[in-house]
Amino acid sequence: MPRTRASKKDFTCPLLLEYGLVLREVESDGACLFRALAYSIHGDETLHGDIRELACDRILEDPEISTCIDGRVEEYVSRMRHKTTWGGELEILAVAKACNVTVAVFDAALPERRLYGSNTGKIVSIVLWRDAMGDSRHYSGTLKIKTEPAGRH
Repeated sequence: MPRTRASKKDFTCPLLLEYGLVLREVESDGACLFRALAYSIHGDETLHGDIRELACDRILEDPEISTCIDGRVEEYVSRMRHKTTWGGELEILAVAKACNVTVAVFDAALPERRLYGSNTGKIVSIVLWRDAMGDSRHYSGTLKIKTEPAGRH
């Protein structure tokens, strides 16, 4: 049976709309998590390399994060420093802590957003989508929906 893949443009997450957000696509090149975070934090996905380095450095220095790694932390971080290595929850937490923000991850498969990091009041949002088989993942940024002032049509 052929596998079907969901298109990014077919991604729907009603929860995004409840928070006044829409999907903002980033390149699918193995650095999508870091691109999504760079866009959501700095408004520029090309800063993904800086965000990756921040995550790696934070993982090395933060025992709360590094103790979650199975095996040698230095080897894990060495692999993570490669520009096409996929990131995940540990890297999201590391970036959130390094940038002193809360990262909200929206996932169409979940009824609520997941929050990572500090409670500074500054929240940046990213989206995780999965293909129809559930084994391929991609992160994207978000854009705030512009709303008209009350009383305008």
